[in-house]
Amino acid sequence: MNEKAKIGSEFERFVIDCFHFKTHPSLRLLEWQGDKIDINGVYPEANRNPDMVVSVKVGGYEYRFAVECKYRSSASDGVVYWANREKIEIYNRFSDERLMPVFVVIGIGGMPSDPESVYIVPLHYLRYGKVNVAALELFKRKDPKAQFIYIGPKMILY
Repeated sequence: MNEKAKIGSEFERFVIDCFHFKTHPSLRLLEWQGDKIDINGVYPEANRNPDMVVSVKVGGYEYRFAVECKYRSSASDGVVYWANREKIEIYNRFSDERLMPVFVVIGIGGMPSDPESVYIVPLHYLRYGKVNVAALELFKRKDPKAQFIYIGPKMILY
């Protein structure tokens, strides 16, 4: 596994820990892409999808949503590059086909296992591959390590 893949995997583990799956039986991790597996440039098509799909049951209803995890050690000139145009199209198609929202969890600074800042951004706010960090402030978590909470009827993850 190369260094970039190790960093990505470490941040995904941080995100999974923030869901508190073990202590909340209403939450389930349904899918976690193994996009770190690449044999001579060959990998499963599913690896192009968001990193994980989560289910939460509330009052007899099941809500599903997808999460794409992106860690950056810093923001260059106040800008974060998070994906190319093709990946954004793939994530939007996934959301449309699976009828579920996609959230991009962006960690900046610190370490992948302990980021300084964490933002949970609905995919539809990220039309371009670069985003100004100031524009992300609306989605910044006060406590990066706090438990993630999903409000199904409103399709909000915070």
